[in-house]
Amino acid sequence: MAEKNQITVRIESRFPVFIEADADAFGQIFASMASDEQSAVLAAMAEHMRPHQTQWDHIAIELEKPENAQTRSALQQALFPEVYAQASRIEELEKALREIERTAVANAGGTL
Repeated sequence: MAEKNQITVRIESRFPVFIEADADAFGQIFASMASDEQSAVLAAMAEHMRPHQTQWDHIAIELEKPENAQTRSALQQALFPEVYAQASRIEELEKALREIERTAVANAGGTL
């Protein structure tokens, strides 16, 4: 029997076997792993994706969808904290610039 943070599958068959994986259950198992095990899982995923490079593009497209914004943000923040911090700062500066522009337009009587 597999331990709490392991998935063990042993199959001996000459025929194709399909295994349905529940994303939430996999996420729970992944979250319970030690950091070195999590890193090993990520390394294995990257290795197994090597022959399927275009799949990364499909994943990126999925993560750009509005319903995946929170997941995308969490991954960016966790995996690339410096880039995420810079992007957040740029977003803050752009917001401040828009506010300055609105104020300037309002002070100029609605036109610039």
